Amino acid sequence: MPVYAKAIWTIGFLVGTTTHTLDLINFGWLPYDFRPLPWNIYWTSLTFLDPLAALLIWLRE
Repeated sequence: MPVYAKAIWTIGFLVGTTTHTLDLINFGWLPYDFRPLPWNIYWTSLTFLDPLAALLIWLRE
């Protein structure tokens, strides 16, 4: 995969991480209470999964 593609994906995942982190800081744990609980858990888990995905993009050969 070209480096520019990895960079674009990484930026996207890090923007997502930032967004979810700000939601947690501003609204507390499981901040998406306007959605059903499984949806809320999924979107909250992206706080941790997005940076992992960004890292794995660069570790993949």
